[in-house]
Amino acid sequence: MEEGVQFSEWVGLAYVFNLIVGTGVLTLPATFDKVGWLLGLIILVAIAFMSYLSMTFVVEVLASSNAINKWRKLHASQTMNDVSHLSSPNPENEEEREIMSSSEHAPLLEQENAIEKEAVSLTDLYTIEDRVEMGQMATLFLNKIDIKIFYLCLVVYLFGDLSIYSAAISKTLRDVTCDHVNQSYCNGSYPYPQELQCWDGFTLTRLHVYLLWLSVFTLCVGPFVFLDIHKTKVLQIVTTTLRSTAFILMIILAINHLSQDQGKGNPSVATLSGIPSLFGASVYSFMCHHSIPSLVTPISNKHNIFRLFAADYILILIFYILVAMTGIFSFAYVHDLYTINFFSDRCDETNDVTNIAFLQYFIVLFPVFTLSTNFPIIGITLRNNLQTIFLKENVQYGVFIRCFLFPVIVIAIPTLIAFATNDLQLLVGVTGSYPGAGVQYIVPALLVFRSRRKLAEEVGDGYKNQHASPFRHPFWVIFVFVWSAICIVFITINFFVT
Repeated sequence: MEEGVQFSEWVGLAYVFNLIVGTGVLTLPATFDKVGWLLGLIILVAIAFMSYLSMTFVVEVLASSNAINKWRKLHASQTMNDVSHLSSPNPENEEEREIMSSSEHAPLLEQENAIEKEAVSLTDLYTIEDRVEMGQMATLFLNKIDIKIFYLCLVVYLFGDLSIYSAAISKTLRDVTCDHVNQSYCNGSYPYPQELQCWDGFTLTRLHVYLLWLSVFTLCVGPFVFLDIHKTKVLQIVTTTLRSTAFILMIILAINHLSQDQGKGNPSVATLSGIPSLFGASVYSFMCHHSIPSLVTPISNKHNIFRLFAADYILILIFYILVAMTGIFSFAYVHDLYTINFFSDRCDETNDVTNIAFLQYFIVLFPVFTLSTNFPIIGITLRNNLQTIFLKENVQYGVFIRCFLFPVIVIAIPTLIAFATNDLQLLVGVTGSYPGAGVQYIVPALLVFRSRRKLAEEVGDGYKNQHASPFRHPFWVIFVFVWSAICIVFITINFFVT
């Protein structure tokens, strides 16, 4: 988001919606199919609530960061005035010396009164005027160990994010280019085995073609991580339009398919073994917390910010439920990347929800275009964070370290992970369950806990934070920590058991 740009609440609502609704929702139908429709609904609603709760913590800390920065500037300004006053020439006459002498008896009280008067003159100490990113919040309120935990969660999450992008794009291109007419494909088994040939008469298997597309993607998109690029307004509008159109089409086509009594899905009510993958996918699907400062700060009227976000979360939850429920009841088998279900099943055309080729290709290929534009941006964000962690300020580093080492790491690790597995449910589950839970739950709770203590020490209770979380009771902070611990332990056990 460009500095100085402001927009209305409704534009802010649209930005938040577009930020949250991304790749994660494409894996929800498959995870719903595994966990069962009723249990899936319960878990999705619970995670939506927890995500909203921790989001309010981030907004509160953003306001607190603005407050403590203003307070420290105020004290610094007052200190400079005092130094200037003390450094003035000595009074020449006895009357001036008496005035100076009398003022020295209560200097602390006068200074405190001056500070308080100047503070009161501020329109509002907690007004969100400056964008303070989560890394800056961590520096303000956390100790060294907490900061390392924050950056570790963020970096691992971003590595997982890039791995998901690489695998999703390569998998989509493989499924579009491989020949589904091959008779060996038409045996009724899903998913198709990776060792099957892509085309009759060629020895290339589906796995080979996936790895080829992954290599092509890495070579074509990876070099952008070496550059400094930013989202443009035009790119954002195009990406948002493509994504929204594709999702609306998927819902409409699936509902139309069900209305004609052609749905072949028969999901269970509840299956406990599917919980780990659904939890990870759901956390991943509601991730927006690391971008909250960039979205909240430019909103011109922030009085109803929590209602705005609540409306957004309700809309997104309804949207996710529509995508997942229509998907699991429409298809007998739901692919881990839901868009693939809308591509023509040439073995059994009764599985097709539309026979219009343009719509099929548009839906199945839209992740390729949208994720390809996001990959360099996330890669550059990850590169900058790695440099912040490992490079010291005021130290001169060679060209290799400054320009090549970190971009190569950012490109290589996600590519190697995608080479090792193209199981999107696994990648999304791990990314959402561990670093995702850290960024979405643990870090916001830790920040709000520490910020409240620091503000009580430095600023006191004389000023009201109008952007304080509605969940301001200490119970909610403890609840988030307990929820995170239980979920991570439960998921870890289930990953090993299943």
